[in-house]
Amino acid sequence: MATIGQALAHARARHGRTLRRLSAATRIPEPVLRAMERDDFTACGGDFYARGHLRVLCAALGLDPDPLLRRYDTEHAAPPPRSAAEPRPADPGRCDRGLRRRRRAWTAAVLAAALALTFPVWPDHDPAPAAARHAAPAPADRSAAPTVPPAAEPVTLRVTAHRRTWVSVADATGTDLFTGVLAPGQTRYWSVPRAVLLRLGDAGGVRLWVNGRAHGTPGADGEVTRLSFTADTGVPPGPAGPPPDGTAYPGSNGDHRAREFP
Repeated sequence: MATIGQALAHARARHGRTLRRLSAATRIPEPVLRAMERDDFTACGGDFYARGHLRVLCAALGLDPDPLLRRYDTEHAAPPPRSAAEPRPADPGRCDRGLRRRRRAWTAAVLAAALALTFPVWPDHDPAPAAARHAAPAPADRSAAPTVPPAAEPVTLRVTAHRRTWVSVADATGTDLFTGVLAPGQTRYWSVPRAVLLRLGDAGGVRLWVNGRAHGTPGADGEVTRLSFTADTGVPPGPAGPPPDGTAYPGSNGDHRAREFP
């Protein structure tokens, strides 16, 4: 017995039509027609479209569509989806597991009831007198004022280069305040809370003043060095006050934020 595709191909041959002419007459793409004659209906795009193509081809080739549609539903159509109300077959293993869980739950409940009857729970007794339990808490002493930590003393730093020198300045947390190269004769100022961290690419190329005291040249020519200064430590003996050129240090007005002064 001829298949659906063979029946379509024989009818097309009897009418003397090529696939191109049949495609033009039915508006069905030629590759889809060629696949249907090979009993491949996946190119139709689904059962709905496949049935529609069969009806159109049967009308164009003079065939009765009902036998071909019945054969398509039997041999090629996808099975209908299962209804949500349709009961699923019971899983014997799953039923056994549920029964075992219920038995364990009943056994645990029986054991808990037996233990409760065997070992009664006695109420706890508080040895403290009732008056002590209900005594009001002592009022808090509000006379003591909160302790306010003193503000951190600032550290003032002046760096003057007498030749081209790489300089990096950071605060006590390591936050970078300046990184760059100072030209000969260039001066920079900083006022930093708690401590200042200084790195120099040429310790002999600069002069320092910290907290108003001259530190001079901190190292030899070409020496890479790291220095740190605070308000209380690292201050060498020497005259206090502004640098020799008479420049007053900023930051003496109580502003302890990290600042740079050009």
